[in-house]
Formats: sequence, structure tokens, C-alpha cells
Amino acid sequence: MNNKDVEEKSERVALTGNGSLKRKKQGPMPRWFTVCYYILLSAIALGLTIASKGTKLYDNKGLMDKTELVLLLCHYFAVLIAFGIVHNSDPGYITFDYMQSVCEEDGLSIVGRCIEIDAEVQGENHLRTTTHRNDTSSNDSSTMSLSTTDIEMTTLNQPLSLEGNDSDIGVSRRNKINNLEANSEDGDAKANNNSLQKELKSGSSVTSEETYWKTTRRKFCSKCQIAPPLRSHHCKICQKCVATFDHHCGFIGACIGERNHCRFYWFLLIQFLGFWKCCSVVRSSSLGITCRLSTACMKTMGDGSGISNVDIAVIVIARFYLYLLTFSALLMVIAHTVLVLSNGTTFEIEKKDHLEYLRGVEMCDLPFSKGLFSNLKLFCCMRDVVTTSTSSACISNSKKEPWKPIVWKPVGPIVRDSEDWIRHPWQNKYWTCC
Repeated sequence: MNNKDVEEKSERVALTGNGSLKRKKQGPMPRWFTVCYYILLSAIALGLTIASKGTKLYDNKGLMDKTELVLLLCHYFAVLIAFGIVHNSDPGYITFDYMQSVCEEDGLSIVGRCIEIDAEVQGENHLRTTTHRNDTSSNDSSTMSLSTTDIEMTTLNQPLSLEGNDSDIGVSRRNKINNLEANSEDGDAKANNNSLQKELKSGSSVTSEETYWKTTRRKFCSKCQIAPPLRSHHCKICQKCVATFDHHCGFIGACIGERNHCRFYWFLLIQFLGFWKCCSVVRSSSLGITCRLSTACMKTMGDGSGISNVDIAVIVIARFYLYLLTFSALLMVIAHTVLVLSNGTTFEIEKKDHLEYLRGVEMCDLPFSKGLFSNLKLFCCMRDVVTTSTSSACISNSKKEPWKPIVWKPVGPIVRDSEDWIRHPWQNKYWTCC
């Protein structure tokens, strides 16, 4: 082993402690890179649109129509403004300050435990420690009981090891199994215990009430040292927990979550309209591959038209580039429109089978939907920080409260044969989309 290998191994030992290579955590792309990258892509689309000859941007004399040019530039700058508003925005990062309001609302501690139970346990520990201190000698008088703050900080600095959080099953189901095991002498208890044990091992999706998650919190996050509210997720790129997490967008340079999802949707819509405008301009040209192959079309243009093979190639490239961007933007708009109307997220659709609070939920159940109009109001007026602070029509009272994460209620039994098709448009008594 040469000196270079020895130095590399010593560096690995210094970094990881055991000599193994430690994988570097992926961080967000630099802000300047995402801005320049998106501006470059949009500028190419604008440049190809203007460079395409034979379109409605030019009159019969080959002069540029100023009205069409101004309209095209307005669409382009509208896209850039929408991008600037949503770029690098706060998606709803959950901090300790925000968790205080969550704790006050759902009555749980910052690590997801019941505050009343914690108080009783802390009281018993305090009483036990006090009794032990009175019984010991004066040499042990330095032993002091842990205060409530010390216990809380000890809990925060150590991983939470609750039995109910070790699997995707709620705490109530674990307690029920333990009770059945204690009464195993009864034959009916044994049968029920065996059935629940099989359900735990198989992980089957059952519509019984015991199947569903029972708490308003997710599992304990060892990175952020909190138990975030339901529908939150810890982003590995941003290294933070995000409220109502949707996905991490590389173009935006941030996550899409509760505080910026509405702005992100408007950005997608404006972006689609901008690309559609470019497509309408390029599509108005009669040039293209078919015209180049058609003898009649080439004779119509004549030698004095000033159209060359390079101009035809520019139009072909512009159409391919713009059609691809417009189609991708349209798919994004359609997908997020469905999410807006159903109060869903991309993350929940992709990871439905792996999320503990969606156990027993099928594709078209829409567990967090509150009806069409309530979903729209919640999405546009109550979640995004910009619309909440600027739109007085969305706020029922004159006092504007600061933003705090929404404490979503756990999913209960799903009604799949409801007669109210307005509140259940995807699956009801009359039809189903699944």
C-alpha cells in the first residue's frame, strides 16, 4: 500500500470513523443556476418563435407585425414573473416555533406523545425520585429529579421508540393485540389475535376501522427531532420537514408544499399559456417538411420569396421544441388540477402504499377531500402564504393570523357508495373512476 492509499484511508476514517466511504448528501441546486437554466430554456423558445418565417408575426412584405410581437413578449414576461414569484419560495418548512401551534391544537407534545400522559409519567418519576432521595444518605443528596424541561429535552435528543411507531399500524391496534395475548386462554381471543397477527404480517388493505391511522402526527423525524403533522414529509434535498409535501421541483429550486402550491399551480398555468402562444405563432406558417417535399408548395413560394432550406429547418426545430414543451406543460397543469380539486398531493399518489396514515385507502377514496368548493377555497385562500396575506375576500375576519401548519385529521372509514356525488365525484353509488 503506497502513501497515497494510506492518506485516502486516513481521510475516510477521519470522516466516517470506520474507513468506509460516506455518500455526500444531495443538496439543492444553486439559485443562480436554476434561474439561468429556466431563462435559457424560455429564451430559446422565444427566439425560435421570432426566427420562424412565414408566420403571423410577419406581413406579406416580410415586415414584423408589432401588435403580435408585443402580445408575444407580454406572454413571455408573464411567465418569467410567475417563475420569479414561486422560485426559491418557502413551501412551509416546519420549525419548532410552528410546532408549538400544532401542539396547542392537537394536544400532543412536539414528539407526538400525549401531553397528559407525559405529565403523569413525569409526575410519577418526580415522586419516585423524591422518595428515593429522602431514603438515601447525605452522600447521595446531590441526585436531583429531572424537571419537565429536562425530560422533554432528553426525549428530543434521543430517537423516539414508541411501539406503535415501529410499523404502519396505529397504536390502538398494537394495544389491542397485547390485550388479546394477555387473555390467550380464551378461545375467541386466540382466534382474534391470530387474525390480527396475520394482518400485521401480510400488510393487507382492510376497510375495518382498526386499519386506519389514529393520530394527527406522522412518525418521529430523527433529522428534525419532531413528529410533524399528517401529510408532512422530510425532504432529503432541503433537509427539512415540509407541511403538506407535494414534491421537490428542481426548476423552482425548492419544495412544493402547503405555502407555495397555489403559486406553483398558477405558474404552471401561465407557463402553458405562454408556450401555447408560441405554438400558435409557429403553427401559422405554411412551411415545414411537407411543404419542402411538395413541389406545388415550393412553386407557390417562388424564387423571390427569400425562403431557404435553413428557414424551413428553423421552423421544423421550433415546432418540435415548442410542441414538446407545451405538451409537458399541459400534462403538469392537468395533473395538478386534479390534485387541486381532490385536495391531494403528488407524494401521496406515488407513495400511497408506503405511507402509514393511508393504510386501507384506495386510489379513488380521496381521504382528505372536503368537497369541490371547500377544496378550492382551502387551496387558493387558506394555504398559500401570498393569497392568505393579500386577499381579503378569502379571510372571514379582519384579523390576519400568521401562517401555521394545517393539522389534518386522520383518515377514518371511507364511504364508497355515497349518494352525494358532489362531495364524492370520483367514486359514489352511481359510478366509479377506479
